[in-house]
Amino acid sequence: MDIHRPKPFHGWRELLKEVAIIVLGVLIALGAEQFVEMLHWQHKMHELRAAMTTELTADDAPEAYFRLATHDCLERYLDNLQAAAEGGGDRRTLVALAGDYPGYGPALLTWDMEGWRSLLAADGAAHMAPDEFSRWSLPYISIPELQHYGQDEREAIGQMQSIRPAPGPMSPEELDVLARALQRLRTDNDWIQNYASFFFGGFQAAGLKPDAAAMQRLDHSHTLSQFQHRLDAAHLGGCMVKPDLAHLQIRVSPSIPRPAAAP
Repeated sequence: MDIHRPKPFHGWRELLKEVAIIVLGVLIALGAEQFVEMLHWQHKMHELRAAMTTELTADDAPEAYFRLATHDCLERYLDNLQAAAEGGGDRRTLVALAGDYPGYGPALLTWDMEGWRSLLAADGAAHMAPDEFSRWSLPYISIPELQHYGQDEREAIGQMQSIRPAPGPMSPEELDVLARALQRLRTDNDWIQNYASFFFGGFQAAGLKPDAAAMQRLDHSHTLSQFQHRLDAAHLGGCMVKPDLAHLQIRVSPSIPRPAAAP
């Protein structure tokens, strides 16, 4: 067996040379690792930004646009249902009216924010400049509120559609339950309108625009065009107002309960 003896020490200069080689090798390895990490995060952040852009421009923006356009129609729909019930309408007729299009079927929207959650879960905020992170947060601020009122709306729809399909007009007790459900839906409709306006304010401040293809699909889809056709058939035409996104105003409707004044 051959045993390689260590090379003899030839002075500090040679030692420093070998140390420098080792240090240089370590620095190259660390630099390469950081470069690979940088490329990984560039790719990751590109995917996260693309997901948020698609979610906001092609999903949430058309939904907010739809609710702004149909707010007055849904209000009129609720008024007509309440007037029919309080006018002594037959329960079976009211059951059909409460579940009929253009009622609240197309109003049940998702208000997604998975792209934002993915950014936070991946610690993407640490790889964004603070001003960019702030811009992305603006349109998402309203989404939890839209989800909240959307869920409340779904529950109120269940109350509205719980009319017993029996002959004859509703009893005073039944009318009272229906009136509370309809008022709850009016309140939800108003708050959704307001937060949809807030959404577009943040959306535009972030430099985003609704996806043209998604908006075209909305204009020609069953959701909006058939909604308009059914409105006309129900003699509710003329209530749909397509919003001017450049001049939206946030308002508090009279049907929205105001908080008690501070003492």
